[in-house]
Amino acid sequence: YTELWNTIRHQKKWHGTLLNKRKDGSTYWSLQNISPIHDELGNITNFVSVSEDISQIKAHDQQLEKMAYYDPLTDLGNRRNFRRTLDQYLHSPSHTGPHTLLLLDLDHFKQINDTMGHEAGDALLNTIANRLCYCVSDNASVFRLGGDEFTIIFQDLHERDAIINSVNELLTLLAQPVQIGFHDVRITVSIGITLIGVDSQDASDLLRNADLAMYHAKQLGRNTFAFYETYMDEKAQHILSIEHDLRNALASNQLSLAYQPQVNAQDGRISAIEALLRWQHPTRGAIPPDDFIPYAEETGAIIPIGRWVLLEACNAAKQLQAEGLPHLKVCVNLSARQFDDPDLIEHIKEALATSGLAPHWLELEITESMLMRDMQYAIDTLNRIKMMGISLAIDDFGTGYSSLSHLKKMPVDLLKVDRSFLHDIPKDKDNIAITSTIIAMAKQLGLSVVAEGVETKEQMRFLQDIDCTLMQGFLFSRPIDFETFKAHYKACQFHCRVCLEYNACSIRQDANAEGLLN
Repeated sequence: YTELWNTIRHQKKWHGTLLNKRKDGSTYWSLQNISPIHDELGNITNFVSVSEDISQIKAHDQQLEKMAYYDPLTDLGNRRNFRRTLDQYLHSPSHTGPHTLLLLDLDHFKQINDTMGHEAGDALLNTIANRLCYCVSDNASVFRLGGDEFTIIFQDLHERDAIINSVNELLTLLAQPVQIGFHDVRITVSIGITLIGVDSQDASDLLRNADLAMYHAKQLGRNTFAFYETYMDEKAQHILSIEHDLRNALASNQLSLAYQPQVNAQDGRISAIEALLRWQHPTRGAIPPDDFIPYAEETGAIIPIGRWVLLEACNAAKQLQAEGLPHLKVCVNLSARQFDDPDLIEHIKEALATSGLAPHWLELEITESMLMRDMQYAIDTLNRIKMMGISLAIDDFGTGYSSLSHLKKMPVDLLKVDRSFLHDIPKDKDNIAITSTIIAMAKQLGLSVVAEGVETKEQMRFLQDIDCTLMQGFLFSRPIDFETFKAHYKACQFHCRVCLEYNACSIRQDANAEGLLN
């Protein structure tokens, strides 16, 4: 109104929008044109005002503004709103210190959507949004970037201890169960933290920094936070390079399988072989599985790779049979991404049909953590596999969270005791107790047991004493390529270290010479 009066008092026309009031006291938006009327001497005698009610237009504009800058599900600011706000902070630095940007990503949110439906997922997102707004102070802004990602900008919060306190409050509140229908759902978040104007002056770089820190928090085990550090850039470039090269690895024949035998320690007979994935990079050399399999999982490349592994392993087992050798079961690890793949059963059938391998000569290994994510889905999937005649094993048993009640429901045939429990045996009394209990429990449930990571004679003797006869580890053989394994297996189907006929064997000198006992 000040501008209006200043304009018309200077004998000029005014044009603009006003929030006017009707006689009944209600307000409305008007498009107003006001012109002064002069007498013969040039004095203002009257004003002529032409008004048009534009309340509907204004409401429509406000709706468009909301659609452009606010998330329709949570009513939080959206990605565009976030970028606009972040740019404002960057262009108007605070005199009291930098601001802090948090990027939050819900852990395993996809599992909620997949198991309970998208309506449940939306309800959970709304609850998370409300909790975030409740937890932060007036000097903070909360945004939903999309999916299960949220950001928070804390104004004038830059002291590390204060940031950590605020983040811990968020983690504690968000970890509380959420009531969705008849279910109590627990969800955690991983949080990346970066300082606005300190770590970068560019909005895109800041969001990338927070994303790198958040990803690092997930690698730390989730339900935690991490501050952005410059070394994360180099690590991200390395990961990006690995992911890029991994896409070409299968097509370029850089992947191969190595085989490690399982040995019956009663007589030394080789009872099965486990197929293990290897990557020979053209410039980096041999890349350890732990350095590329997680990224294959994350990018989805593990699906075609896993499909290839299944077929290659089945072909290997069938080739041993075709050459008249005693039949061996081949063991293949399934990744979490593979286990969730709706085409898994078809891929298994395809591998068996193409190779000609009978199903009972294939064993599939899954981990405890894969089973615990969605128990009913896991049981249904395992039953479908079991009905095909395929054996099932739980790998790395003892490191997850499955209970006896869960284990009884699972149609599994075998447990593989994790190698960590054999560490320092027979010195470590706790590991002795744990390993003995697992093996005794498995036998009570009618399950076979394989001890992984057997590296010393002392470990082997301990396992023999507690009636664990199936073993696997460097004591017997490192993983070797198929042709090498086949040559050794043709020569003898027993392992010299535990073979009952070792002293009378005519080829044991050859075994020593070729390093089979190393």
